[in-house]
Amino acid sequence: MRYWMIAILIAFLLGCGTEPDPEMKRALDDGTITSDFDVADTWGAPSGSVLINNGDASTSKIAVTLKLSAIDTVHVSGYFLSETNSTPSATASGWVTIANTQNYAASVDFTLLIPGAVGENLRTVYAWYKDSAGNVSVVTSDSITLVAEGTSPTVSSTSPADSATSVSRSSTISVTFSEAISTASVTTNTSDTACSGTLQVSSDSFSTCVQMSSFPTVSNSYQTFTVTPSSNLSVSTAYKIRVTTGVEDSSGNTLSSQYETSNGFTTIVDGPTPPTFTSIAIRWKSVLSYASCCVSLQLSALDNVGVTAFYISGSNSTPNIDSNIPISLQPYLVPEINLNTWYSVKNVTTNLSQKVYTNDGQWSQVTGYNTGTYNIYAWFRDAEGSVSQVSTDSITCNLSNCY
Repeated sequence: MRYWMIAILIAFLLGCGTEPDPEMKRALDDGTITSDFDVADTWGAPSGSVLINNGDASTSKIAVTLKLSAIDTVHVSGYFLSETNSTPSATASGWVTIANTQNYAASVDFTLLIPGAVGENLRTVYAWYKDSAGNVSVVTSDSITLVAEGTSPTVSSTSPADSATSVSRSSTISVTFSEAISTASVTTNTSDTACSGTLQVSSDSFSTCVQMSSFPTVSNSYQTFTVTPSSNLSVSTAYKIRVTTGVEDSSGNTLSSQYETSNGFTTIVDGPTPPTFTSIAIRWKSVLSYASCCVSLQLSALDNVGVTAFYISGSNSTPNIDSNIPISLQPYLVPEINLNTWYSVKNVTTNLSQKVYTNDGQWSQVTGYNTGTYNIYAWFRDAEGSVSQVSTDSITCNLSNCY
């Protein structure tokens, strides 16, 4: 066995001018002991242990806590957990990196695989540790009996909740069950508006159902399933959620009866109406009427969900909402803006009042440095992505004195 601690002592003695034993010096020269930490780290892998739920014999929950412990001559740098006894390589995916330490101890959460049948199911968790040189430890493990009961699952809650109002049209729909559920048993319709699958959402007593964008996603230790409509829900509409008896838990127990919300949830009453009472006003027209190289603007708009951005142009062509991502205003009292660009408002508000100005280069895009009467146009959009009707103002400019 190679004793690196002895090597450090030897190095210390050498540094102090003490002549080492000839045999120890020869061992250093031969490489059978070393004072180099990096070299020592390549000689042996860490050793460690794992303990499930502090050593409990059984559990009815698939969510458990693992107590991990490992030591290494130099550095423990990661751990790997699995319910399969197959030693991973040091570069395999799944390793959890930890701060280098000689003595590692921690408690981590772990989710056991779902049992397949009612009764007692022995579950074993395997753990490996590695050091900074890539040496992987021998496997260590612990086992616990997972008790799968014969009780039928139930629906604990839904989101949006039953009888909820003013629900956003872009909301996702979630169902939470009383226990872990088999993911294969929770399905929904993704190809049409037929009421198929075990999780359904409908606004017409399930004659048709909301088409979902993808299969349900799972969270909360297999207890919560979420679906996303393929398009926004309708305005001021009541929707009910249905869960059929095809849903089953990890032991194969199905819902004892079909679940359906009593009243359903209702979407926002007036919906995402575009901003209204919008206006753009050119400030100081008396000055601009005879000479100006820039233009100062006063913008205003109202919206039920909040004005989020505005767009200024010398053309009355309605901008595409996706023409560019809104950029933030400069942090000035009266920010300078470019034309033909969506700008985020400083603070989302249902009643926007904003002063901005365009510099000479931007205003010249409208005037061409020529005397005449010119229009400037504004659009506003809200948090739901709706774009307002155009607002406009005009000014007669004499730009001969600009240059």
